[in-house]
Amino acid sequence: MNSILRTLCLLAAVMLSMQATAVELSGEPENWVYDAGPNPNTEMGLQLIQLNARIPFMPGLSEELLGEGKFRAPFGPIPWRMLQKPNSVKILFIGQDGTHIAEAAGRPATAGFGGRAHDLANHFGVDYSAAFINTYAFTIYGQYGDYGVPYKHDNGKIGYTRTFLTNELWMLSQGQLSPVTQWRNDLIDWIIRNNKESLKMIVTFGGSAKDTISSYIVSRGGNVGTRTSERFIDREDVQVAEYSVERAGGNFTFPVPVDRFGNDLYKKYLAEEMKDPSKIRISSSCKRSDQFEDYLKSKGESFDSSRSVINSHYEDYEQIIIRQVMNSQW
Repeated sequence: MNSILRTLCLLAAVMLSMQATAVELSGEPENWVYDAGPNPNTEMGLQLIQLNARIPFMPGLSEELLGEGKFRAPFGPIPWRMLQKPNSVKILFIGQDGTHIAEAAGRPATAGFGGRAHDLANHFGVDYSAAFINTYAFTIYGQYGDYGVPYKHDNGKIGYTRTFLTNELWMLSQGQLSPVTQWRNDLIDWIIRNNKESLKMIVTFGGSAKDTISSYIVSRGGNVGTRTSERFIDREDVQVAEYSVERAGGNFTFPVPVDRFGNDLYKKYLAEEMKDPSKIRISSSCKRSDQFEDYLKSKGESFDSSRSVINSHYEDYEQIIIRQVMNSQW
């Protein structure tokens, strides 16, 4: 019994010491140690509560619009991490979506992204006066857009997109009539209005965040240019392949051109070329060689004999397969 009492006393002493240290460091530990949530007795607090109450059910929206589940629903939304006291936020960080760690914490930016963002905030002398939100309040499967989708331009030249969004995904994520966009714009608006005097910087991480702040600006009457020149977009000779998305290990994806029946054209033409592995080249549309290897594995193709070639080349694969794919579609 005495040993149990000694242990309890020791734990109590450690906890009191930690609390005293927190008070000494900040003076007001309740400002950052504990998130009491929005204050319903204030106008802005009540607005934030109401805003949270109408977070769209994004998993259901994606099922209806995309025909598949883009969002992970089990842990629910993770809309923001910030101080709610007026003029307590100096920097707003915007990312793509939360991680599994953020899901468990119920707050975004609690893992690697949050740490790196805090390092950046510290560079500008900001510690706990940073706010964090994402393009999506739910975590997502795959990525915001598809990397390496082949397209034709300049009378038959083959190019690859850095990020390509289908019309449906764009409408869901950034369309001004989308409940996802409207709710997110209202959240950004609340943060700006609640921190009119203190907010000095908005930092975007990645293409989705850039599109997110652009959509907000447009919704408030501003103008934002496109990433690609309008002259390029308006050209009639630019054609993007019809494709489906395959999982390529982890959260990576691999765009696969398909014919009008939805058949995998890479598999069709690759099966022919695998008879001579020395001809196989990895496409510049692949971000990493193991993405392509994982893709081959998923299709049951044997690539051991061509592994060294696949791992050492990021060129000319389009000459073997992509052009055949393009010719089959157009």
